[in-house]
Formats: sequence, structure tokens, C-alpha cells
Amino acid sequence: MNANNRIKVVKRAELDSGHKSEAAQTTQTPSNATKTVARKVTIWVKEFQQRRVQEAGRSFESLFQRA
Repeated sequence: MNANNRIKVVKRAELDSGHKSEAAQTTQTPSNATKTVARKVTIWVKEFQQRRVQEAGRSFESLFQRA
């Protein structure tokens, strides 16, 4: 095999015995800061979508008021 190979092969015996790599553990448990940022972005997206729907409804209603 290539000596410069950067992919680590984890065998099932290693997974079952609980010897996980540090990279695998950090990707499975995001930090609280990451969760907070994701929650804020989700809230911003929902607010944006609600505003867009409300503005579209007002614009549509104004078409009939002018006629």
C-alpha cells in the first residue's frame, strides 16, 4: 500500500472494544457553541420565510384593492 495514505482503516473489533479515533468522537458530539449557532441560523431562516410569505400576501391583496 501507499505509505502516504491518510485514510485510517478501523476494524470492527476496534469499534466494538471502544477504541474510537479522536476525529470520530469529535464529529459525533458537536460542541454547545455549534449547536447554538445552528439553532440561531434555523430561527433566522424561519423568520425570513414567514416575512416573505406575509409580504407576498400583502402584495397580492393590494392588486385587488387597486382594481
